[in-house]
Amino acid sequence: MATLTSPTSRRKAERQPVALDDYVDDDEQQTLADTLADPAALSEVDQALTIDMKRFIAGLPTALQRCCTILLTPNRREASMEAGIHRSSVYESAHRLRKPAEAAGLRE
Repeated sequence: MATLTSPTSRRKAERQPVALDDYVDDDEQQTLADTLADPAALSEVDQALTIDMKRFIAGLPTALQRCCTILLTPNRREASMEAGIHRSSVYESAHRLRKPAEAAGLRE
């Protein structure tokens, strides 16, 4: 006798653990882990943005390229000290970067 509280065989199969190194479709060529997307991989949009940013930065004068490098570091204060630039100069340069970045389509 079936009741609404008993799980179906489909639901049981969906919830059954599967090892990532198990072979897919018994062909012993590809494992389940091979078929899964890499969560750390960049999406297509992120890849395109990375290319656009690299092109933009490559077209900048050396001083603004240095500013970009400093802005991308986790510790801007330390990076600006190592570069021999005052932090306020880095932020002024960042302000100057906005207009050409927007013109290059990098506003967002």
